Amino acid sequence: MAQVIMLGSEGAGKSTLLTVLASQYRAIGDSPYFLEATNREADAFTQNNWHLLTKEREFPAATDTKGGKEFCWKLHVRRVPPFIIDLISYDIAGESFRKVFGRDEVEKEFVSRVSTADAIVLLVNLADILDEADIVRKQENEWAIKACLDAISKKQGKRFCVVFTKADCYRGLLSEVKGDCRALVKKYLPQIDGAFPNIHAMAVSAVNQTVVSEGANGLFFEKPASNFASENLEALLRWISETKTTNQAIKAAGNFWNTITTAIKNWLGSGQQASKSKSARAWKPTVVCSMIGLLIFLNTCEKDVPTPRLGGAFDYGTHSVTDVTGAIFATFILASLAFFFFRFVLLK
Repeated sequence: MAQVIMLGSEGAGKSTLLTVLASQYRAIGDSPYFLEATNREADAFTQNNWHLLTKEREFPAATDTKGGKEFCWKLHVRRVPPFIIDLISYDIAGESFRKVFGRDEVEKEFVSRVSTADAIVLLVNLADILDEADIVRKQENEWAIKACLDAISKKQGKRFCVVFTKADCYRGLLSEVKGDCRALVKKYLPQIDGAFPNIHAMAVSAVNQTVVSEGANGLFFEKPASNFASENLEALLRWISETKTTNQAIKAAGNFWNTITTAIKNWLGSGQQASKSKSARAWKPTVVCSMIGLLIFLNTCEKDVPTPRLGGAFDYGTHSVTDVTGAIFATFILASLAFFFFRFVLLK
């Protein structure tokens, strides 16, 4: 089963986004997605914060820096055939996120927990990367995000997505780039764009309408409007669900490779071959690969001297002596690599 982990920088609205996401897809409806809480913490987190948003019309409080809880859901994708993806979020404060990943030495214990995932969703507050007034915090956040990607990108085939939250506050900016969030990564997160050119990016809004209210202390604050809605959450779930397809493709390629190598091993170890030394057994497939390579190399040369062509027939076109010499040299290199592969990889 594919696993996707969601993390976020400081002020990214992780609690609000997860609450709205889990609440809106809590029941089976017209959408092909259904989120099932799989631990008590996730269910309590969703219901308590949804009550705050819709009844008391308050945003969830910032995550305590101690945090440490793990919220788990199963994303049911009703397609043909249907499948399930594990969605996990760690109750880690944005400040703690910067402490974990924003130093030269990341915390290996936490990294080892998240590096097993097939995909990582990183929530980023656009305000943090646009605020030129606090250049230190901006730099720290970008460095923490890049360090996070560096630390958990070692597994081949891992997918990453940068999700810009609170998109409703930056409609003008998104309109300027015509909704191309990769353009925002390139402009405002150049280190990440350079190191991860294929990273996916999108913008979402968990609560797209707010109202300003005056608190008892005379200070003004924003709270969710009674008729708020969300934007682009289904696109986020669609990207998460595609992790299953990508994972299957990687596994299929791995299975195909294993089948081929197993067949070659069986061939090299069958009959009279089994009684020979490993080096002697490796020469037979090496010669076959070399002959095929020589024909391919000669078929790409200029014509000057008669030579056999692929397909079993002779083509009385010609090859220059220089090209033939180059083809023989290339074949020698190919033979050396083939022998090394068969002798020291397949027959190790």
